[in-house]
Amino acid sequence: MAEKISSKSKQSLETIVTHSGRNPAEHWGFVNTPVYRGSTILFPTLDELESTEPRFDYGRTGNPSSQAVEDCVSELEGAAGTVLSPSGLAAISVALSPFCRPPP
Repeated sequence: MAEKISSKSKQSLETIVTHSGRNPAEHWGFVNTPVYRGSTILFPTLDELESTEPRFDYGRTGNPSSQAVEDCVSELEGAAGTVLSPSGLAAISVALSPFCRPPP
């Protein structure tokens, strides 16, 4: 992953924004990632649902469209990863939750 980021860092910001997060091979040749909308994702078996391989298991936890934006922001910022949240309050909660603990 570090090699990917370092090789992209030599490109201009315009080039990164133009090309990042796109994978036409995964979307039947479409250059831009299609907009995926939905709340429910079906899995053929319970084992496939419980496996750690599928990235998307519920519509509000992300989809290929949001993954493309996360990838682009990560490349622009040189970050290891980006997490989009549905609102400002959710973003604050995600940022603060690792530091919170229940009272003794």
